[in-house]
Amino acid sequence: MKKYTGGCHCGAVPYEVETDLEKIISCNCSHCEKKGLLLVFVDKDKFKLLKGEDNLTEYKFNKKKYSSFVL
Repeated sequence: MKKYTGGCHCGAVPYEVETDLEKIISCNCSHCEKKGLLLVFVDKDKFKLLKGEDNLTEYKFNKKKYSSFVL
C-alpha cells in the first residue's frame, strides 16, 4: 500500500488515502470524461481528512444510490 494526497480545487479540503490502486474505475460522466479523471474507492479507515470538514456537503448522483462528498 502507498499513501497518496489530494484535495479540492481551491485547496480548502486536503486529504490523504492509503491504497494500492488495484481497482481503478474509469468514470463516464461528462465531468470526469472531459478531464480524464479516474476513480478509486477506499475503506474509511484508509482515508484521512486533514482539514476542511466544514466545507463538505453530500451529493447523491445517478439514481440517488451512490453518494460522495463534494469538495
